[in-house]
Amino acid sequence: MTELLTLAILFAIWTAIIRTIRKLFPGALPTLANLGLRTPLRRKFFGPASTLRAAGIQKGWNVLEIGPGWGFLTQGAAEQVGDEGQVVGIDIDTRMLRRCQERVDIPYDSLHLTCGDGARLPFPSHSFDSALLVSVLGEVRDRKALFRELKRCLKPGASAVVNELALDPDYVFPWTVARFGEEAGFDVVEKDGNILCHTTKLRKPDGSVA
Repeated sequence: MTELLTLAILFAIWTAIIRTIRKLFPGALPTLANLGLRTPLRRKFFGPASTLRAAGIQKGWNVLEIGPGWGFLTQGAAEQVGDEGQVVGIDIDTRMLRRCQERVDIPYDSLHLTCGDGARLPFPSHSFDSALLVSVLGEVRDRKALFRELKRCLKPGASAVVNELALDPDYVFPWTVARFGEEAGFDVVEKDGNILCHTTKLRKPDGSVA
């Protein structure tokens, strides 16, 4: 309990600092936010393993990652799909894409990065076996459009895993994630974590044509 309280206080201090800096220097948020998300503290308590485990990625899958940032999940996802699959990362910030490309080290060509808006995904319908969204919802203005596009691009029966962490100044609560998912036609099949870090797994129904 003491450890959880300490984490909550540290997260609150970090959020207050980054919100203040964001008001003074709006362009500083992406780099600062990713620095916070990549801290040893996060990797120890809220590392990428649990999110990837929830996604259940298999060899040969096509995986969509919206807002990969500096590649917090990307390396692990690319390793899981192997040389027969691919991870497609889309981010509106080209600087983040460059950082991600520099940091992900895999011996085969399974990573493809593109610049674009999550609310208008430039991919055919039913293209992906899974989708990953980590601390990205707060950066999207039209979340309803994002979830509609996400559902369109996933194959029937495929799942999207949404992870949010209180370190992010644009943190989204778990009930908000579930509401947007259900409004878009997803089934909420799994919830994990706590108010500091939570993961929601959304499943596109079998037979869905949208």
